[in-house]
Amino acid sequence: MSEKKQSTSEQSQGSSTIRFWKWSFENVEINFRTVILFCFFIAISGIMAIVLFIVFLIITIKLELFEHVKQLIEAIKA
Repeated sequence: MSEKKQSTSEQSQGSSTIRFWKWSFENVEINFRTVILFCFFIAISGIMAIVLFIVFLIITIKLELFEHVKQLIEAIKA
């Protein structure tokens, strides 16, 4: 009568449903739209990383932090 409830991370018996948390990967289709959206996501992530790196460089140049790095390198070499 008191059956133990399966956790959501277990694979259900008798079917091929794989449950991970609350997501069910039973009827997952990979079509052209999915591939394009994934490529778009990767491209946007790369562009954001490049923009953030450029902003980081601009900020370090404006704050003259490279000068401190150069002084440290010269002090270490001396």
